Amino acid sequence: MSDAPTMAGSVPLGTPPPADPVPGAPPGEPPSPLAAHPLSKVIDLPSGGLFYPDGTRQARIRPTDGEQEEMIASTPEQSPDRVRAIRQVAQQCSDLGGLPWDELLVKDFGYLCIHLFALSAGTDEVTLPDVGCDKDDCPLKGKVLSLTTMPCVYLEEGAPGDLNTVEELDPVIFAAMEAEKAMGEVEDDGLGPIHQKVAPGSMKEPFKCQLSSGSTVEWRLHRMKDLEAAEEFARATGDASLATGAGLGSFLSARQIVTVDGQSLGTVGALQWWRKTSSPYLREFRKAIRGVEFGFDMRPELRCPRGDCRRKVRVKLPNDGSMFRDRD
Repeated sequence: MSDAPTMAGSVPLGTPPPADPVPGAPPGEPPSPLAAHPLSKVIDLPSGGLFYPDGTRQARIRPTDGEQEEMIASTPEQSPDRVRAIRQVAQQCSDLGGLPWDELLVKDFGYLCIHLFALSAGTDEVTLPDVGCDKDDCPLKGKVLSLTTMPCVYLEEGAPGDLNTVEELDPVIFAAMEAEKAMGEVEDDGLGPIHQKVAPGSMKEPFKCQLSSGSTVEWRLHRMKDLEAAEEFARATGDASLATGAGLGSFLSARQIVTVDGQSLGTVGALQWWRKTSSPYLREFRKAIRGVEFGFDMRPELRCPRGDCRRKVRVKLPNDGSMFRDRD
């Protein structure tokens, strides 16, 4: 039995220092100092390496130290400075092998942050706020989630014969499955990891979105370099809102656009196109972006398991790992 300390949940707090190089490192490259940290651990990135040239699928993380706690604590909550501090701390506490930090997908970054701060807190469990009904015995009151039970989609490239998705199920069978859940006859609250197998080459940037206007937009996923550009934009405009229609949100959407009708516009040109495009077409584009999902679902839907209730509630969790900070 390992003598390594463990979290309150089921995710190991620390693993012995590995003899092998960091995942993704070029052959023959020695382990980094982070790999020798006694409490470091390797995590699988939910993107599955499908969007990285070198196929990076893992990252190594270590807990924060006192100096890094100060970096975060000295910044105001929900401020640009706090966001910047979290990004800097996450970069210092992680090793991506040969993948440049600026090229890390934002969805992978959010996943990495949650694991990093859970590792630093010494627990992967979080108690949800009272989201249940007014009955004293409501099973949703004080419900505890761990990283292994939080809904999370992991992408995997599969062979054509094993792409068994919900869409491919017989509609009658699928309806029967849903009826079982609705009647409370299946203990399934929709939580836990989902390993989504995709057709070879189907998850490849740039993605194409055919608008009903006739235009074709090619787009890519957000990376860390886009967050840095967003900070510069917010500093110049004073606009830090990510709400639909807000200036910063439009800027970030423009950063995703690779071409419009085969023409590369750059960020400025894409933003000009965005601001002149009718809202119905922008909604089509946003829907296409939402169709490429992976990583943690930070708004999980919970269902009361009691047959006489079956109430559904949706919980909003912070996506910066703050649910694991300031626990002392």
